[in-house]
Amino acid sequence: EMHCMTASSLKMTTTSISIAQDPESPGFNENSFNEKSFNENGQETPPHTNNTVAEMGMLINGTDDAKDGEGNEINFPESSHSFLFTEPVKSIPFVFSLLIASMTYACLCIALFDNANKAVPVNVSSCVRAAQYMGILIALLMEEEIPTALFLLKRISKPILHSKFPELCYWKFVGSCILRFSMGYLFLANVVAILVLAENVLEIFYDVLALQFLQQLDDIAFSVSKIEVLGKTMYLATMTPYFTTGFKRQKTRFGIGKRIKFFLKGVYLVNLLIFLSVMIYVSIKQIRGDYQCPSYTVGFGKGDEVWEEAYVHYPDDSKQYPGGTTLTLSLVFSNFNGHYKLDKSRTSEGRPIYVEQTKSDRTPFDTEKTNFNTSVFP
Repeated sequence: EMHCMTASSLKMTTTSISIAQDPESPGFNENSFNEKSFNENGQETPPHTNNTVAEMGMLINGTDDAKDGEGNEINFPESSHSFLFTEPVKSIPFVFSLLIASMTYACLCIALFDNANKAVPVNVSSCVRAAQYMGILIALLMEEEIPTALFLLKRISKPILHSKFPELCYWKFVGSCILRFSMGYLFLANVVAILVLAENVLEIFYDVLALQFLQQLDDIAFSVSKIEVLGKTMYLATMTPYFTTGFKRQKTRFGIGKRIKFFLKGVYLVNLLIFLSVMIYVSIKQIRGDYQCPSYTVGFGKGDEVWEEAYVHYPDDSKQYPGGTTLTLSLVFSNFNGHYKLDKSRTSEGRPIYVEQTKSDRTPFDTEKTNFNTSVFP
């Protein structure tokens, strides 16, 4: 078998001749395969295949070393938040960006304050609990403001920014990143409240999606401006070179780049641990019954309601009658008026049990007695 290949970089033509024994011939050895290359003068040249593979391996390894997209250029995000540093303060795009950011902040704060006034459910089903923990991963994947802000601060330093756009203020750029960062954690705080207060599965997913919509108002506003819906001024603001010029990776020394990379990953890990800690804490308290009402004061009326010939079954641990005794009595509901306390040591089919207390001092029957002062005074 003969192959011809032109190497333009070496400016020579080589002919490869592959010689192999017949597998069925005597003395065949699978290691006897040999490949030789000859140049145009008929002289044998070293095999080129292994060198080519080695060079390709080096290229592949070099590509793998450029992790996290650091070898690629990045651009300013197409978001109304970018107008905070690309446009003058006294301009319509800047004011519009402040309006969008303020509206997003207000909606997220209103949602958080509204959830703060609600009580944690006494307990939830296993489906809801599973959805709560899956909602943690979904929320962390959907939240993009925190990683975007940190990534921009990592890749675009003050010298890098001024090398491309000396007219831009670096601290306004930092301010927009801080805005993204704080908005991201406000989003996560709302997600924590939603997961803790949820009582059904769809409520979790719908509320998280609603929060995500609020967080994406800046991207939607930029997209609408880009198609000239909000006027020519907003359209021109989206067409500036700021959003098409790329920033290359800045070179860092003494492992600073690696430390920043680990910091970005650490932020995700810390957020995940916070979510899990809160949910595990709430789940344990729910299972333990800590969110049950500790006591009730009951009033069934003034004696008008009577249940005649009622079958009354006493529990096995009854102290008044032998355990399991069933009697036929006329029950006057007002006799059961009084104060009931939660018995945390037992439940009935997963429901809490409340035990009646004495009407005089609200202490348990037959276990504690009040010391009455029997002294006689003239």
